[in-house]
Parts: sequence; C-alpha cells; structure tokens
Amino acid sequence: MEGIKINELLNLILFEPSSSIAQNLLQLIDNSKNEFVEHIQTSLFRNVTIDKLATECDMSLSTFKHTFHKYFHCAPHHWFVT
Repeated sequence: MEGIKINELLNLILFEPSSSIAQNLLQLIDNSKNEFVEHIQTSLFRNVTIDKLATECDMSLSTFKHTFHKYFHCAPHHWFVT
C-alpha cells in the first residue's frame, strides 16, 4: 500500500506541473542553484580550497564537483585558475 501512495505522489509531482507541490519543488531547486552560483562567484577572490568550498556548501567533494560542472560547465580547478 505504501508503494502505491509513493507512486501516486511521484506521478503528481512529475506529471502535474501545475500542482503546487511541483511548483514548490522547482522553486527550491532554482533557489539552491542561485545560492550555489552566488557563493562560488563571491568566493572567486578568496583564498579558499575546493575542499573548503564543498564544506561551505554542505556537499561532499564529489557532489560539489558534479554540481559545479553542471552550473559552470567546467571543473572547479579550471574555473578558479582561468
């Protein structure tokens, strides 16, 4: 029974974009993207390591690198060097 309810919830979120649940989730994703990008941009001139940035973003190093590449289309060390 629980599996059915979870499937119904996922279907509502994924296939009913006008639902308030889907809108709230999309807003959360957009806000977290903006916060991540803003934090990286304000850190450009700080003497900070990539490990420290990952910690500041509450991410593991591998998740940070993946997220960074997703938004900036390059590896973190390339972006900070150039």
